[in-house]
Amino acid sequence: MFFAIFECHDSNTMLKNIFIIILILTSIFYKSQNLEDLDRVTENYIDKAKYREAIDFNIENLLKFKGSKNKEGIIMVYINIAKLFCVLNEYKESSKYFEEAKTNIKNVKNPLLAGKLYLEYGISK
Repeated sequence: MFFAIFECHDSNTMLKNIFIIILILTSIFYKSQNLEDLDRVTENYIDKAKYREAIDFNIENLLKFKGSKNKEGIIMVYINIAKLFCVLNEYKESSKYFEEAKTNIKNVKNPLLAGKLYLEYGISK
């Protein structure tokens, strides 16, 4: 079924189809790379005990992810911010962000992200 897109009668149609596939694959890679970068930078802030800077960084990314409707990115930011507020002993604020992440995770089928949410949630309690 996948290879049916290559069964084109002219080279222009085939090139268009290949271009579309490349765009889709690039989009998928870019999305996962953004999440890895977000996690890496957040952990760097944590390692340096710059928790407020980490929160600010994640809030900036939250706005970007909301603008691009990247649900996984939004959830990842909520998890990170919740963890950071927990480290700062601001449990009420932490709980608010964990609840946002739990609400939004229902709309995403990503078991690794769900695992991260419940791991961080469990550690914080």
